[in-house]
Amino acid sequence: INVQVVFGGNMDGAFAQLFSGKVAAVGANSQLVEGYAKREGKKFRVLWSSDPMHDLALMASPKVPEKDVQAVAKAFADMHKDPRGKDILQQRRVGNPALFRQAFQILCQYPAQEISYTKLLGQLQDRGNTDLVKTYIELYASAFLMHALQKYSPKACISRGSSPKMLPACPALYSMTTGVNLASNAEQRGRAFELAVGAELLQQPGELSYWRERQDEVDFIYQSRSALYAIEVKSGRRKSGRGLAAFCKQVPQALPVVVTPDNFAAFSTDPRSFLARVA
Repeated sequence: INVQVVFGGNMDGAFAQLFSGKVAAVGANSQLVEGYAKREGKKFRVLWSSDPMHDLALMASPKVPEKDVQAVAKAFADMHKDPRGKDILQQRRVGNPALFRQAFQILCQYPAQEISYTKLLGQLQDRGNTDLVKTYIELYASAFLMHALQKYSPKACISRGSSPKMLPACPALYSMTTGVNLASNAEQRGRAFELAVGAELLQQPGELSYWRERQDEVDFIYQSRSALYAIEVKSGRRKSGRGLAAFCKQVPQALPVVVTPDNFAAFSTDPRSFLARVA
């Protein structure tokens, strides 16, 4: 059989190509197939199905002894048999796995960008509400897959009510879900670089947020002990420094910092020392 493999972008994209006749078959997760069939009223013909697999793979460093790897793997695999494990699983039960995955794919397409809950709900292909989306984002964060930054404000109520700025934990999550070739797209390459800077800052102790007021914005606001840093990320895209100046005017104690590809190596080696040195 002569087979030509094409990239569908994501599962919904692959399904759309299948039912439009552009491709003859797709490889898919069984739960996504079931969710799509129910949601769109479609029927699939299954040509082959693998043995059941765990939903998320477990990975371990080769430095970890094999007996420890097996013990951890068994603990996860048998959680549903253990009374304490059952309690943990029931606390965070996902009622609609297909919607859960779709929301994650959509959020990965907005790296280092603000997205309103209303906009996200408008792109979901199933019913949901703001509280459900917020719960999903909390679950992504608890699994170290996605982080939602709040807008910086001295007033907590304003921060909590702001649209989140999404930071996938790894730039690869963005490129994989969108299929974007970062090497040929300067705009998206800039987003990926901003995401890399944010990922480094998330690993540091302290508070991380963003700031925007009308057309003025600062990529990251980082509070470390008594120091407050206003961090602008410049990757070659044309960006005005007006937002940094506006924020520092409103918050005089803020220390302005600019991170570029030229100084990123020094920044990523020790972010806090870098900030203290260049601010």
